[in-house]
This record gives sequence, C-alpha cells and structure tokens, in this order.
Amino acid sequence: MRALAESGERVRAISRSGRSEGLPAGAEAVAGDLNRPETVRAALTGVRGLFLMPGYGGQRQILADARAAGVLRVVLLSGLSAVTGDRDNAVAGYLLDAEDAVRDWVSRGRSSARRAS
Repeated sequence: MRALAESGERVRAISRSGRSEGLPAGAEAVAGDLNRPETVRAALTGVRGLFLMPGYGGQRQILADARAAGVLRVVLLSGLSAVTGDRDNAVAGYLLDAEDAVRDWVSRGRSSARRAS
C-alpha cells in the first residue's frame, strides 16, 4: 500500500474503524467489515485492484460486488498452510476456501489473480 501511495496511485484502505492512523499519506480510510459485505460495497466504486485478506464470511459476496464494480485484479493474502491442502485444518481450510473463491472470480471473467503468501 505504501509503495502504491508513494507512486501516486490512489489507495483506499478498509478497516472496521475507518481510521487513517498508520496509513501512508494520501491513502483514503473507509469503514467496512469483511464479514458484512454490504458495508464494503460502496468502497469498491472506482477500484481497479483489490488486496484481500482471507478468512472472512463475506468474501464471496465482496468478490461478486468487486466484479460488479469493475475491479480488474485481486491479490489474496494466503499462507503456507494452504499448500497442505488439508481442509480439516482450521487455518488451511479458510485459506483454501479463500483461494477457491478468488479462482472462481477469475474463472468468471476478470483478468488476473495473484497469490501473496
């Protein structure tokens, strides 16, 4: 986020509080809860790329809303636990579910997804 903001890109950060403390200069702070997609929807307007945290109940809806808003790229923060493929492991399970959701999003017509781990 810092590198994007420093390069002049518009950056919007969602947190439950919507506070800007700790954000780089020029970043826009927006209140939203990834477990409640309706609180995130408006923040997707004008967004080209989305960096998404895994493990939230509203992820698939947020991805659907991102598609409707015209988001072109999604980067998902994942982790090494996902490589195990063990869906019975709580951490691996939510990472794998998140990766599946992003793959589904890509297969439905958006340009790219990248795995950040």
